[in-house]
Amino acid sequence: MGILNGVRIGFTESMSGYIGKGETDPAKGLALGQREKTEIRFDVRISIEDLGRFLKISGHEAVLTGTVTSELFGGTHEISDGIFNLFSLNPATGIREMVYAFKFTADGRTYYLHGHKVIHHTRGKADAVEDMTRLFTIIYEGDNKQAPIYGAGELRFDLKDVPSLLSSIEVVDPKSLKHRVMAY
Repeated sequence: MGILNGVRIGFTESMSGYIGKGETDPAKGLALGQREKTEIRFDVRISIEDLGRFLKISGHEAVLTGTVTSELFGGTHEISDGIFNLFSLNPATGIREMVYAFKFTADGRTYYLHGHKVIHHTRGKADAVEDMTRLFTIIYEGDNKQAPIYGAGELRFDLKDVPSLLSSIEVVDPKSLKHRVMAY
């Protein structure tokens, strides 16, 4: 990825779904959230400062900014300390993940949302689209994953939003047309 070293890129993404308050398992939280209609959505901008390094080094993080919206938390709130990680290796499972994590404050309390997409081929199943669009999510009542769990659920990237995501891609100060094309 040497050609992409130093290339900066950004894009926007939205995901929405359901959170089950009091649940610790995302699948159970999704079912509870659907029954109770406790929707959640985030609209984020992901900014990658060095695309070559980001793609080459597992664990390299991009900056995630934006808002999270849910009536569970009284409306829309700014995200802080947001990170995005592409294809990091989960040491417990040995499976690659895409991680979205951030803090937000609602009613004077800090919450930490941690979501991951499991990028793993299931033998005999064409599941790449599902893997890339399904975010297993846990929200903690505090600054990190050591805080008590507020709830869990699943958020999805809707494929009808692909054109919007693609049109939002911005290559910042490319060194050449080749850099711009390679970054896309």
